[in-house]
Amino acid sequence: LFKRYINAGFSHLVVNRIDDAIAQVERGLAVAATSQNEIGTEEAHQTLALAFGARGDFETARQHAEAALELARHLKDGIREGRVLLELARINAATGKRSAAINQATSSATLLAGRSPIHETLAKELAALLQRGDPYTYAFTTHSI
Repeated sequence: LFKRYINAGFSHLVVNRIDDAIAQVERGLAVAATSQNEIGTEEAHQTLALAFGARGDFETARQHAEAALELARHLKDGIREGRVLLELARINAATGKRSAAINQATSSATLLAGRSPIHETLAKELAALLQRGDPYTYAFTTHSI
């Protein structure tokens, strides 16, 4: 059941219905947390990080990303951890925390190397952009998760 809510939320996010996305994913988070489903809880937190990032509420996005990261590490899931680190890097880049963003993007690329090529490439490109000192604007893309 939690997966339906998370998928519905992601679908809303893709068409820029951010408030609807957040409402659906928060329902999914409640279901996953109540059933003690750590994977579902991690997915919900990661999707909420994307949604709040798309809204421009980077502090709330960071809180959800950090919760997702903690769960991904607990699950010992390198792909999940790499994807969450990429999202944290995007949040930090958008809020002027360039050094943290570079470190997170680089760590993300390392974790995702050969395992999630799209995300690995995104992480490498973000790290390179930030190292050059280029400006960064946060934007939701379907490749974010």
